[in-house]
Formats: sequence, C-alpha cells, structure tokens
Amino acid sequence: MYYPYWQLGGTPWYQPPVQQQAPPYFQLPPLYTGPYSSPYQTSLVPYLTRPLRTPETPQDRTRTIMRDLMTAIDGEHRAIQCYQQMAQHAPTKKEQQQIEEIITDEQRHLRTFSALYQQITEKQHEPTTDQKISHNYEKALAFAVEEEQKTVDFYLEVADHAPNLQIREAFQRAAKDEQNHAVWFLYFLTKRLTSKL
Repeated sequence: MYYPYWQLGGTPWYQPPVQQQAPPYFQLPPLYTGPYSSPYQTSLVPYLTRPLRTPETPQDRTRTIMRDLMTAIDGEHRAIQCYQQMAQHAPTKKEQQQIEEIITDEQRHLRTFSALYQQITEKQHEPTTDQKISHNYEKALAFAVEEEQKTVDFYLEVADHAPNLQIREAFQRAAKDEQNHAVWFLYFLTKRLTSKL
C-alpha cells in the first residue's frame, strides 16, 4: 500500500519558492488632520444603510396629473375672464380681434383639459376664480405677459412628467399657444408704452 511521504514524516524533494507579495498599485494618502473635512474620514455607513426612495406608484402619478389638470383648468378659466374684459378696453379694432383669437385658444385649452380630467376621474371639475381683474388696460397687459410666461413653464413641466402621450401632447401644444399669447401681449404693451415717449 502506498502512503504519501508527508504521512511518514518525509519532506518533498522540491520546495517551491515563496513568492514575495507585490506592493499595491494604489495606496491611500495619509489621513487628513486639518480643519477641513476629508473624504477618507467620512463613514459610508449612513449611505449604505439609508433607505431607498420609494418609487412613485401609478396611484401617485394619477393624483399628480389630476392636481395639475385642475390647476390648468382654473388658470384657463381665469385667463378667459381676464381677456374678455381686456378685449372690451382694447384701444384698436386690431388689438380687440387678436385678443378674441387668444380667448378662442384659451377656450380650446379649457375644453381639452376638462375632457382629460373627466377621462381620468369620470367627473367634471368646476373651475374656481378668486382673482381680481384690473380695469387698467396697461396693467392688464403686463399681468397677462407675466401669467402667460408662468403658464408656459408650468405646462412644459407637466408635459415632461405626463403619464401618457395624449396628455403630453396636449400640454406641449398649449404651451406653444401660451408662448404666442405672451408675445402678442408684450407687443401691445411695448407699443402702448413707446407711444407715450
């Protein structure tokens, strides 16, 4: 019977050389002891044990788009009321006709957003108006320019987070119209102010 030599107290005739451990290719710098914080002294435990952000559920997305649609419906309703009064105080027939075209766009937006809201909730949202309208034409123009620009930013933000293509395209189209409205109101305001110089 064959017994390995190491069980009988023998030693192998060949001893492999002991390999020297190679120096590390990257060595951390010494710990910083100055007055400022060092990334090497920062513990990773808070980052590793921090709970992950809860992903947004479909219910959360539905509630968000419902809230955005209600905001859009209320804003379009206020704009229609404001622009109808502005059209009555327009100094020229051309400005009055252009403001009436803008009102037509806002009414189309209102119908679109109301239909989307009803499609999601199977209910109708009654717009609320708690805003005082200025009877001064110049102040109304300046207010309209500012509100239209804010509306453009809001609509584009909603479009970026829209849950489906239909809502995204509706807000993108409305944002383009609102930007065009702002240009017209700014043109009327600039022309009126420069005429006083």
